Amino acid sequence: MRGLAALCGAGVVVALFSLDACTSFGGPDPVAAEAGAEGGADGAPELDAAADPDAQVDPPEDDGGAILVPVDMDASVDAACPVLPKTAFVATPSGATGIVCNHDGALVANDGVVAGLDYMTGSIATLPNGNTVTSCVAVDFGAGVLLNDATVRVASNANACGVACNPATGCGTYDRASVFFAAQPASAGWTFAGHADLTTTLRDFAFPIPAGDAARYIVVCRLGGGGARDDVVVDAVTGHCR
Repeated sequence: MRGLAALCGAGVVVALFSLDACTSFGGPDPVAAEAGAEGGADGAPELDAAADPDAQVDPPEDDGGAILVPVDMDASVDAACPVLPKTAFVATPSGATGIVCNHDGALVANDGVVAGLDYMTGSIATLPNGNTVTSCVAVDFGAGVLLNDATVRVASNANACGVACNPATGCGTYDRASVFFAAQPASAGWTFAGHADLTTTLRDFAFPIPAGDAARYIVVCRLGGGGARDDVVVDAVTGHCR
C-alpha cells in the first residue's frame, strides 16, 4: 500500500492538516461566503454584490481550512497506478441555487472543455464542517478504487456558465475553490481536503487521501460568494490508487 511518503517521492507538494516532511501549512484562513438576495442556508440575510455594491465588504471567516498548494503540471504523471474518473455529475447540495454547466468537462485534461461552477442569486448551502458553497461538481472513480491521492486542475473564470462577474465590484475577487473527497456522493459524508487559491490559468492542486479513508468521489465547489464574484472552472480530476 502506498502511503503519503510515496506521494512525497512523486514530487507532489500539498498543504493539508498538519506539518510533516512534505507538507506545509500556511496562508490566510479562508474567507466566508457572501450570499445572495433571498437569504443563506442558515437563515441569515444574504449579501448580493450584484444587487448591492455597498455589500462588497470582507465577509467573516467561515471554515478555517487548509490551503492546497499548486504543483507543477503533470508532476505526478509517472507515479504508480494512475486512475481516471469514470463519470462526472452535478453535486450541488440541496438548497443551494448555484449553476453547474458542462459537468463532463471535469473528466479529461487539456481537451478544451471545462466544467463550470457559477451562481446568480438565491441560496447557498452550509456543509456540516462549516464550508459554504453555491455549486459543486463531482467525479466518480468507480466501485473498488482506493485512491492514494487526487489532483484537481482548476482555475477562476469571470463567467463560467453565463453569469458574469461585476467589473465594478466583483471581478478578480473570491478566487477560491473548495475540494472534498468521499466514499458516498451525499454531501453529509464529504471530507474537506482544502481550499485551492485560483488564478485565471489552469493549475494542478494535489492532495493525499489519508490511510484508512475511502475516496471514491472527488468534489470541487464554488464557495458561497455572490453572483458579482468570479467563478470556478474544472478541467480534470485525476488520481493514483493505493
